Amino acid sequence: MPLAVLLHELGHATPQLMTGQSVEIRLGSGSNAKEFRVGKLKLLITPLSMNVGFASIERDVSKNLQVVSFLMGPVVSLISCVGLYLLSRYELPHLPQYLVNFGLYFTLFQFLFTAIPMYYPSYFGAYEGMPSDGRQVLELLGLMKGQGAQT
Repeated sequence: MPLAVLLHELGHATPQLMTGQSVEIRLGSGSNAKEFRVGKLKLLITPLSMNVGFASIERDVSKNLQVVSFLMGPVVSLISCVGLYLLSRYELPHLPQYLVNFGLYFTLFQFLFTAIPMYYPSYFGAYEGMPSDGRQVLELLGLMKGQGAQT
């Protein structure tokens, strides 16, 4: 799970990094994160971070760059899912096969729940009340109003 979450967050970060922006990725929600830097990328990793990740997406850049950044997380999850599906078609030893299948379903759900435009309910833990990537894209494009927006 942490690898799939990191890849998803790197998907968000890549368009911003390619335009020279600094990006911070946080894996986990604890306060005891270890910091790693790679160029303009700052990684904050909490031990046992599992399935929680956030990438900072700059709001003072073009709307197009923001949209691409929001979309690239789910796109990377979908590509990972397809790759794992193709890998699952091979006969692998039991443990690798289990890990590939687990990763396949995790990235499928990761893609779906980040692409579907919604605000996350309470059972999404650290994401509660936050807009999904798909929701943020539609809000940026003016196709949906954000929470608290005047109607």
